[in-house]
Amino acid sequence: MHPKSVAQQTQQNWYVSRAYLKLREAKDYRRLGKCAEAVNSSFESVEFSVKALCKVLDVDYKPQHFLDHFTVGKLAEKIGKNWEEKKVKLLSVLPIVLSYSDTLREIARYGIERKDVGPVSPDQIFQRDYCDKVLRDAEILVDILSQIEKSQRWNVSKPIKIGILNGFSTARALLNEKQCEPVITFKDANFWEHYFGALKRNEAHKYDVNKIVPSQITEAFAVIMNPFGEAYPESNVRSRDTYEQIKFFIENGGVFANTAGFAFFYSWDHTKGERKAISEERFLLVPHPGAKTLPEFISFSGTLLYLDFGVGVTSDLPNHMGPHKVKTFQKKEDIEKFGKLGPIEVKEFRALRGENTTGVECIPILRAKCSVFGEIYPIAAIPFGKGFLLVGGFIMETKEEARLFANAVDAFCNWMSKKYTPNLET
Repeated sequence: MHPKSVAQQTQQNWYVSRAYLKLREAKDYRRLGKCAEAVNSSFESVEFSVKALCKVLDVDYKPQHFLDHFTVGKLAEKIGKNWEEKKVKLLSVLPIVLSYSDTLREIARYGIERKDVGPVSPDQIFQRDYCDKVLRDAEILVDILSQIEKSQRWNVSKPIKIGILNGFSTARALLNEKQCEPVITFKDANFWEHYFGALKRNEAHKYDVNKIVPSQITEAFAVIMNPFGEAYPESNVRSRDTYEQIKFFIENGGVFANTAGFAFFYSWDHTKGERKAISEERFLLVPHPGAKTLPEFISFSGTLLYLDFGVGVTSDLPNHMGPHKVKTFQKKEDIEKFGKLGPIEVKEFRALRGENTTGVECIPILRAKCSVFGEIYPIAAIPFGKGFLLVGGFIMETKEEARLFANAVDAFCNWMSKKYTPNLET
């Protein structure tokens, strides 16, 4: 493959993102029982998926809405050189790919309006069974796209692209907003950029490091890092727009690395310069006599980490209060995946619990034993959609503690590169 220009890469990223976005839109419509709208969004996801695959694999096609079977055939042939099973899946959805046309698009939007037969609404034409079939085919194509475009994100022949949140929710010059403050994590905001920027592979830079604001989170990045620990910069603390962007990024194959403690516990209000605890379950407690405010109890089961990612963390108990020191270890399979990172002593705080009642299978990177919770994971990856949330459940106040997590992120990136990068044709 020839190196792509910035303009070509930008257009490719837009097609990829659009394919994922339209699939999510189709699923949302399907949940609402809006079958015609779900069909239209599914077909648009199909169209953008195929065009994105052409962009990723350098397959030429005519600049038109819909692709002919010759172009899809060339695409299938190229996919088959490295991903034979993906080629078979692509050919299995060929009827759907080729059936999408301007006529079908217009019917899904407007129905049929003819005086001789009378008006027919899209809902009468597109029933649930057909909707579900098109949606399944759209999901197959997005899965193919995800596998192949991730092989580019993690291709070690070029620097892996990392975005580090700079603490602002938008361009600082426009709003004069207040930068997010680190919570229980290393306060040198430049440490992470310098660490990853200094790493080399074969005498070349291993990572392409960029400081970004949330609106720049896209599938162009393999990794996004939040260096602010338990807080993250939020553009809208009510609707949580930034959090939804992060979740969408992970869902579509990205790795989001959160440095310390309880991920997404606080959103940072950039207008007021303060953090706000996030939980769907809050209780007002009976105050002491003379108290000026009502004490509030926040339930861990109402947090974003629990509700959306389905994991539990260590909590305070009478014999287990706040951060406490634990000696970490790795099992043989951890070392085989990520290399040797310990043993080392850390101040565990809100580490993931090994006995997870939600059924989510985490990937431990660094383990420890706790007298209250049994086996815990001070560093672990949580699968979510096609990507991962990487968390550090310990205090990172010193450079050594920050370096431990940075080493783990680097080791996880090595594992991802081995997992998703085949021997591509050059």
